[in-house]
Parts: sequence; structure tokens; C-alpha cells
Amino acid sequence: MRLIFIILFFISPLLYSTDYNRISEVELIEIYASFNDSVVVINWSTASEDNNKYFIIERASNYPIKEFKSIDTLEALGFSKETNNYSTIDSTIEFGNIYSYRLSTVSFDGTIRKYNYFIALVEVPNVETTVIESDNKQLISYELQEDRIVITTSIPIHNQITLFSLDGRTIHPNIKILNDENYSLDISDLPNGKYILSHNENLICKFVK
Repeated sequence: MRLIFIILFFISPLLYSTDYNRISEVELIEIYASFNDSVVVINWSTASEDNNKYFIIERASNYPIKEFKSIDTLEALGFSKETNNYSTIDSTIEFGNIYSYRLSTVSFDGTIRKYNYFIALVEVPNVETTVIESDNKQLISYELQEDRIVITTSIPIHNQITLFSLDGRTIHPNIKILNDENYSLDISDLPNGKYILSHNENLICKFVK
């Protein structure tokens, strides 16, 4: 009996301890990214996790992919044999870009494993909008075209539209009245850059030319 106790005393750490000195093993199901309300939302799912301390979320600008850089970390469950869902937000995007997102996992001893075959691609449009509303009714809508912005509204706005560059310069836009509810703002002569269009200090849209 004493012999059995001694044997169990020495081998119990091997039976019940967790080995953290090894690479994390994570079975990824999917990763996808979507543009939503001026940010990119990155979602991913795992079928199982083993020795997984946290995730590193990496981003590469433009396409084809050039270089991934870390933008966030997220704590993982560590050990799991169930499906788990994760999500994070990238609010440091620039409009008009294409981004690729990749995951890396970090084990408890600091070993990093990159998942190069799970990459989410998302295209951020050239324009950011804030709808101007009153009494739950949309007052101003717009369509961004190649060389102009067409604004549709039931209120008179001809002398109330202001165009700014992001360095603070006020630009006097060439606005044409198309009919009672449609206006055309000519942007063909604008230098390439980022601009803000507003109506009485209310944002209509941000756009990239």
C-alpha cells in the first residue's frame, strides 16, 4: 500500500498537470470581416482550443497583401472542445481601402502560431455617411458618382452646403439645381484627397476622391 502511494505521489503531476511549454493547437472554423457603421467588425469561430492563451489580430492594408501588422489582442478560453465565437472591432480604418485580416494564436509559454490560410478580406467604401433626419424622416440622401455628388432633399439647401478638406480648408462647391429635390455638386476639379460635406454644420458625408 505504501509503495502504491509513493508511485502515485511521483507520477500524479504527470497525470493532472497541464503542459504549457508547447505550441497552441486551435481548430479554426472561419474568419470573416464586414464594414458596418464606419468600422470593420472581425468575427471568427473555433471548433476546439488547446493551450491557447490569446489571439493576435493582424491587418494588412491594400491588396495584394504586403505586410501584416498587429492591431489588437483578445483573450482566449485556453482549453475547449466546444465551438466558440469571437469578435473585435477595427476603428482605425481609412475609407477607400481594402484590408486583409489574419489571426495568430499565442500559447501560455509565448509561442506564436500564425494562421496564414485563414484570411478575411473587406473593402471599405469611399464614403462615410451620417443620415440627417427629423421626426424620423430622412431629409437628405445622396449618391456619390465619379465626378459629382447628387443630393436629394425636400428642403432648400442651395446656400447651406459647405465642403471642407480634412486640413480645414473651406471649398466653395459648384452646385447645380437639377429639379425641385435634386442638386448636383461638381467634384471633378477637386484634388485627390478626403473631404467633408455638411449642411448647416450637420454631416452629410465624408468621401475620398
